[in-house]
Amino acid sequence: TFYDAAGLEIEAVAYSTGGNSSTETITHVFDNPGQPMQLAILTPAPGASLLFDGASAPAGTNVDVVVWAQQYDWQCTTDGRTYGNYPGLRCTDANPRPVSQMRLSLSNNVVGTYTPAANEYLHLFDVDLEGLSALLRPLTLRVTGEDGHFEEVSQPYILEQGVPLLEFDRSVSHTGSLYTIELTVHNIGSGTATIKQIRDLLHGFVALDKSTAPGRDATGYYEVSSTYDQWWTGSGLPNVLIDFTSAEIPPNDSLTVTYEAVPIIYESPFVDAYHIGHDEEGDRSDILYTYDGSSFNTLLPFSAPGNMIYEPSLGQSIPLLNAVLFYTFPTSDYLLITSPPRLNATAARAEQIPALMSDLAKLAKETNAIIAHAGLNPTAQAVDDLLEPGGYWYTMMHPNFREVLGGYVLFIGEDEVIPVQGGGWGVDFSDLRYASTGGAARPELVLGRITGDNIANMRKPIQAATIFHRNGSTFDSSHALLWSGSGDGEGTFWNDTKAMSSILVDTGASYSRFRSSDYESEVDLRPLLYQNSAGKDWIIYRGHGYRQGFADIGEHAIHVNTTNNLNMSPNRPIVLALACTTGDFVNGDDDWSINESFLANGAAVFLGSTETSSRARNSSAARGIFNRWHSGRSIGIVMARLMRDKWGDSSWTWPDDATWERWIYDYQIFGDPKYGEGVSALDQDPITIQAGDQYLLANNALANTLNISLPDLEVSLTDEGWHYVSLPDGDRMALQGEYAVPIFSATYHYPAGQRVQDVTLDLRGGLVISTGLNIDLNYFELDDGLATAVASSGSSAASADGWYPEMSQPFTWRVFENADGSSDLHLTVYPFSYHPA
Repeated sequence: TFYDAAGLEIEAVAYSTGGNSSTETITHVFDNPGQPMQLAILTPAPGASLLFDGASAPAGTNVDVVVWAQQYDWQCTTDGRTYGNYPGLRCTDANPRPVSQMRLSLSNNVVGTYTPAANEYLHLFDVDLEGLSALLRPLTLRVTGEDGHFEEVSQPYILEQGVPLLEFDRSVSHTGSLYTIELTVHNIGSGTATIKQIRDLLHGFVALDKSTAPGRDATGYYEVSSTYDQWWTGSGLPNVLIDFTSAEIPPNDSLTVTYEAVPIIYESPFVDAYHIGHDEEGDRSDILYTYDGSSFNTLLPFSAPGNMIYEPSLGQSIPLLNAVLFYTFPTSDYLLITSPPRLNATAARAEQIPALMSDLAKLAKETNAIIAHAGLNPTAQAVDDLLEPGGYWYTMMHPNFREVLGGYVLFIGEDEVIPVQGGGWGVDFSDLRYASTGGAARPELVLGRITGDNIANMRKPIQAATIFHRNGSTFDSSHALLWSGSGDGEGTFWNDTKAMSSILVDTGASYSRFRSSDYESEVDLRPLLYQNSAGKDWIIYRGHGYRQGFADIGEHAIHVNTTNNLNMSPNRPIVLALACTTGDFVNGDDDWSINESFLANGAAVFLGSTETSSRARNSSAARGIFNRWHSGRSIGIVMARLMRDKWGDSSWTWPDDATWERWIYDYQIFGDPKYGEGVSALDQDPITIQAGDQYLLANNALANTLNISLPDLEVSLTDEGWHYVSLPDGDRMALQGEYAVPIFSATYHYPAGQRVQDVTLDLRGGLVISTGLNIDLNYFELDDGLATAVASSGSSAASADGWYPEMSQPFTWRVFENADGSSDLHLTVYPFSYHPA
């Protein structure tokens, strides 16, 4: 044949003119074009790409390749002429038929062969791509005809790693002071994104730290925390960190993270203070992510503003600033006030300040409080002005905040953070002037303070309060530990301790009670106090004290270095120290005081005196506090009501060191003033005041006649042989050198526009005579273990006239004006007169 593989022998003969000839023979092989064929790769299209995560294709990655091929006969042309490089032959489709074989290669590696059947021209190759790296890889189809001839066709096919493409959206809502921020990350790209961290811009708020499982179709967990980028001063940096262990977002999927925050109220209404996701300076949030095969992390700034918020009360969206100022602050009656820059400058463990602020936000969530920023370097006057009528904070809060005992304040930090003010009546420093927003220095606000020089320790009472408000903790006022100190006045201390335990028993509580004088030394009492501290809601000490311990100086029954031996978990008790200087957080080279030691070791609240305190006032307060522990009141309300009820009782009868006014300046609440709210029984008020509650709401109808029904007298015998006569919820008349007889005081609240002009006695109950009482005279004593007691004279200047006090003066009254225009009538009744004969 013409295309024989052995070639064709060609002989050439040359002749000369003379008739001679020469012959040469050669062999030539003609290229065989083979039988004509047509072939194509139908799918995938030329240049198509396959996307996958990672540097190589994972298991199960396949591609379907569809090929087509056929061959034809050769046939001469009809005109007999030649075309092309070969004799005049051309292919014709007059007789198409399958090729002998199809072979598919990928990157020069054969991935499949196939022998078509009769009339079969199409074939699908299922190509396994597992393990192949991202690369441009040509697909090549080779087909072989019947005569062994083959032809090829190639086209590019791209294996590449998919790249994520992220989009973001956000929603913001609030209930009271709590804002909920939801940030959703959408992956609209072709590869899986692995999220490492989101830094969210949140200005004018404090985020609540949390650790939780992330949103749908993401793995691992994320943690929310705040940075220390001075976010409280309006820094433009993103300040909320959302860290992930491994949060993967596949293509066409999304991840939603949710966190909560509480707004900050500043010293003035900064219009650019509140931003979420994007601020007016162009600062934005950013996200750090990567994907398999990438050799670096990608930091992507993004804008997902939350500066419009839906306000349910309006049924429309409003600017975030308006929502904070006009629909958030006015819902709260509680301010948590601090200065993070001052904390940073004065306290140890400053790296925990962001965590402390988050703790405050968690407390704010449970109490609907607002966090207040007192400024970079606040002064006492500036803070006081903010809390006074007309001040920014006073004006912006809930109307209750402007009512008597309707607003709560908690200072976080010592006097280097929130400066302490000067006191009165001989007290050098006190927070009472902050709490007093009216005329006389009586508390209109319910105020507490958390002190300490170590941020880690300051966090503990905040956490204790949060746990209580969230689930009640186990504090239920059902168990108490009480003990009395030794030294001068030991009999009075024990008598007061018995009185307090008796009142607690009346409320259904049980107690463990100890008397120091029953032991050789107070040091011997310690193990019993340690053993009996577990499960107690109250820890109560009555005796001498000083700034670092309970007991006479040198007799450390309980000291700053031994409180850690008391078991105060999980009840998180209230500690009441009716003694001198146990609340002193200002004086002394070592600021580590007994109140801070208790709070750092598990107590939730500590009640103590900043300076020396009167024994007589402490004795009265022992009864007055627990007589007011009812109707679901918080410990702050109990103390504030006692202070308001007692203000003015004795200011004209005692030296400064022994007045109720001094006692009121002296005693402080260390811890959350709302602690205990809702715990005490609702039906334990031992006094019946038929005009209604002692603090009448402004819309109550006021009675022109006040009917006071007094309880029976209570009489106890002291170790010294004197009778202690008292009224539940009452006090004792205590003129120097006169008999200590019981009196009763009550305060009645009148709204603005009404004021008592005169009080007269319309009716008095019949006379009841008791005999055999032996009542001691009053003399001046302090509970610091240092004062020398004035010996009792055994006689009274009034006794020459018979009865004391004189029966012709059955009551006194005073009116106090409040900052909101309301007023209080303070009524003192003298129901008891004593004759020594």
